Amino acid sequence: MFGSPDWFKPKTIGWGLTPVRWQGWAYTLAWISVIAAPFVLLLMRDQTMESFAWLAVTMGALFYDVRDILRQKKVGAAGSETMLTATAIGPDKDVLYIGDNEPGVSQHATRNYALHLKKA
Repeated sequence: MFGSPDWFKPKTIGWGLTPVRWQGWAYTLAWISVIAAPFVLLLMRDQTMESFAWLAVTMGALFYDVRDILRQKKVGAAGSETMLTATAIGPDKDVLYIGDNEPGVSQHATRNYALHLKKA
């Protein structure tokens, strides 16, 4: 959503992220100010319900964004490991690959599947 996976590393204990670049620290400070400033201002105006509604909505958005960054880091790490394994080891000799050596077949990878498309 807003943050980049390059700015953070996963926490060693618990769930969440730890900033590793200045952009990650700026992102963290921006979220703190976006959450805290309106919350405190609404409380000072005796708008308790609105302040807690603001807190709930912004914390939900922060949770969604952190979860998305963690997912991107996980997908990126899995993709690089898969590519590294495939190039270092090569194809498995015990597995029958159907249509692997046919001319005109191109390979495409999606997030969930590896596709082999045959051009007619």
